[in-house]
Amino acid sequence: MIIRKEGQYIVRYGHKSEILGVVEVKKVQWYQCEIDHLSVVPTSKRLGIGSWLLKEAEARAISIGVRVAQCTIKVGNEASEGLFKKHGYIATITFLNRQNGNHVTVYQKVLDGTHQ
Repeated sequence: MIIRKEGQYIVRYGHKSEILGVVEVKKVQWYQCEIDHLSVVPTSKRLGIGSWLLKEAEARAISIGVRVAQCTIKVGNEASEGLFKKHGYIATITFLNRQNGNHVTVYQKVLDGTHQ
């Protein structure tokens, strides 16, 4: 799937070309993108890679004309919730994902700087 949609993914590589983290950015409306699957390999956590990936995702979103970025995070995923809150994302709604039984919260951020 990643290869088929490689233009939507940002990958952070290490010194030996190993993958340290990845994030997907997909436009879902003319003004909005979804930031999905932000993942950092366990041995590279707490090194700023998640923040780097998120900043790159936002830059990509802005470059394709997006004004609002959003992500959906499982309630209780403290690492992801903390990362997105740290970068200015605001929790908007929480609901039950009936596909997997998890409660999730949608976080959003205005990227154009006028309403932050």
